[in-house]
Amino acid sequence: MAHDILLRTAHETFPDGPGNQVANILMSGGRSWMRKQMFRGRVDEEASQDLQIKAIKETGGGNCGEYANMVLAELQGHRRDQPVFKVLESKKHSLVIIGDWRTPQAGDHAIVVDPWQGLKKVHTYGERSNPETPFVTATLGTGAPIRPSGKLKTAFSLKPMSAEAVDAEIGRTSGCLSSGPRYAKGVIRDNPEVMFDHIAGTNNLHAVYRDPNGRESAFNSLPPSYLGSYLDSREGIVKKYA
Repeated sequence: MAHDILLRTAHETFPDGPGNQVANILMSGGRSWMRKQMFRGRVDEEASQDLQIKAIKETGGGNCGEYANMVLAELQGHRRDQPVFKVLESKKHSLVIIGDWRTPQAGDHAIVVDPWQGLKKVHTYGERSNPETPFVTATLGTGAPIRPSGKLKTAFSLKPMSAEAVDAEIGRTSGCLSSGPRYAKGVIRDNPEVMFDHIAGTNNLHAVYRDPNGRESAFNSLPPSYLGSYLDSREGIVKKYA
């Protein structure tokens, strides 16, 4: 379930990736940053869930908080045999955990779902690289799927705006005609205080897990095109920004 939600959230809802990850900004020519800016111009943190999801789905933009909000909303539509928690790590990074890590029943086997990360986006709680105890900001209990309201159902059905529409906004608001290396590098240079370069939230990038049916997974399903582009951008970061 985490895999299915991860692929949909990380690579469909947010087509250009996080707005504050350097690799994704480079990969998208700055479109991920502009999508985030457009989202933030529509709603704030106090907006209702349906308005948040509507703005996320329309713009395809956001940072870790929007990714976590989307995962939590997606999980509402599934049967949950474990409670789900939206949490903050170190009082600044949002992610979702399936299962209560504070109980013996789940413990270190609780599942971290963090689509904001560059590569390793799902892993166990025991593999987290952050040693601090996360702070719970929202809880979704066990039980049957929650029927969405009409407004939320409509919001879920929306598709993110096209790359051409984002390019037009870049042209309207910046000195660049469209997305590309010049715009991306300018965004990174001018906003160093909000830039991140996070590959994963785990120290264990290579673990392979086997489910009860014998299927193996590294909790790392990625579209091949994304993986190739991401690794190229990482190489560019090392060469130009290290």
